[in-house]
Amino acid sequence: MTRWHARARKAVCSVAAPDVRAAVHNGYPYLAQFLGGYFHQDCMIHGETEASIIAEYIRTTHPYQRLGLRADVERFLHQHAENTLSQFEAAFAPDVALADDDVGLTAWLRALIQRLM
Repeated sequence: MTRWHARARKAVCSVAAPDVRAAVHNGYPYLAQFLGGYFHQDCMIHGETEASIIAEYIRTTHPYQRLGLRADVERFLHQHAENTLSQFEAAFAPDVALADDDVGLTAWLRALIQRLM
């Protein structure tokens, strides 16, 4: 997994940030819930490291939710093979920077899929 950090949101971004409901209605409800529920600005309440936060998600969710998350991530990667980072940020407006570029985000999401198996 890559290193990550909380990101300060610019006022302009928060005004223009898409509603989480848009991500849910665009076919990624489990990914939207995972990011909003576990990788938000206060994500350290779920664990001290990225791996421990993911482990907390796995521990506290039902198998169907983990399968749904895996399916959402795989679908997102398939549908957004190019400009992955910009598409991800447009769809989810995450509070946490998971990667600095397309390659890093793709690797992070693929590693997440592996942890969910």
